[in-house]
Amino acid sequence: MKGLHALIPSPRSAKRFVNLYRFLRATLESGHRSELESAQRADHKVVAVLLAVICGYPEEADDLLEAIAEADAKIGWRRFVEALGKGGNGSPLRAFAQTLCPKLAAAAGESLADVPLATFQRWAPHVSRFSFNAAAAHGPADEGASTPARDQAPAARRPRARA
Repeated sequence: MKGLHALIPSPRSAKRFVNLYRFLRATLESGHRSELESAQRADHKVVAVLLAVICGYPEEADDLLEAIAEADAKIGWRRFVEALGKGGNGSPLRAFAQTLCPKLAAAAGESLADVPLATFQRWAPHVSRFSFNAAAAHGPADEGASTPARDQAPAARRPRARA
């Protein structure tokens, strides 16, 4: 989490980041949760970087998630960030590429440099659910996936009356 400080500009953003990570982990099915918690995989770091962007750069997060979805899944994170920084492929991120791309590279560090973009693409829909803007653009994490809030009857979501 130390490397994410460049993407999380304030204590409030840091608190939001931690809470969103907890929410995301709690809403995952056991198979996805084990992928996230596995020490051998980089998935937890991928999720942390994506959530940090949502917390620190909420307006730009939409464009970043869209660029991730449209990019070649086989390239590594470092190459993807470098292409964004150069404004490759008509990137919608060109306007803030000079400031965000170095922060993305620093936050990911060497541990994510060669992680294929497919890993980011797999987690982007899950993470986008916690963005104010991106969730509507990218749809649900899994089509037909069940979430606790979706499965509860409306009465179960209402606050209980206090005695």
